[in-house]
Amino acid sequence: ILNNQSDCEQVLMDVYDIEVGQYQKKLSGDVSLNLLEVLMLIKKYKGVAILAHINKDSYSLKKVVTDKHIQFIDGIEVTSTFDETFLNEYPLFKEIPIYRNSDAHTITNISRRVNFIELDELTIESFLKGLRR
Repeated sequence: ILNNQSDCEQVLMDVYDIEVGQYQKKLSGDVSLNLLEVLMLIKKYKGVAILAHINKDSYSLKKVVTDKHIQFIDGIEVTSTFDETFLNEYPLFKEIPIYRNSDAHTITNISRRVNFIELDELTIESFLKGLRR
């Protein structure tokens, strides 16, 4: 599903990246919670907090994360354009696991696997355990 931003129209794609339909529903929205409240709720319900697209300028939390947030963050997800200069500019993230992804919006742009998580067993619980710091 791709988010087309106009009128909350979601474009549905098949495995060949061909449009097969549309869905009229907004998939994102504002919440009345601040970042710390969200992170604490994630931990309360035994979730995993990974900040997505942290190295992008648009909609990134990189400028609002402080020392009080860092203990609740399990990882950061960065796009393929990530380089180590980001960590020099935002040193708070140096001790957090980094997960890279292609941020692909089409099948042909999906990149090769860069990360892997070693699991004790093939279960959701083991996967979540592998993500937690």
